[in-house]
Amino acid sequence: MRSIADDLVRHVAAVTGNVNPPARDSAVLADVSAVWALAHGLSDLLVAGRLPSLLALPEQAKNQAIVDILGRALRPDVLTF
Repeated sequence: MRSIADDLVRHVAAVTGNVNPPARDSAVLADVSAVWALAHGLSDLLVAGRLPSLLALPEQAKNQAIVDILGRALRPDVLTF
C-alpha cells in the first residue's frame, strides 16, 4: 500500500524529473519538504479561516487555486519578489 508521502515523492518527481529517493538526494528531500511544509501551512490557514478570499471561491476554483499555490513551491521561475 502506498502512503501519502510516497504519492508526494512521485508527484515531485513528475514535476522535477528527479526520480532519486529523498533519503539519497538532498535536492529531492528539499523539494518534498518544501511542498509538505507549504501544504501544512496552507491547511492551517484554511482551517483557521485566515484566507477568506480563497475560502469564498467555488469548490472547483478553490481546488485549482490550492494546486497552483502548491505548484509554486516547485516552480521558482513563477515566483515574483
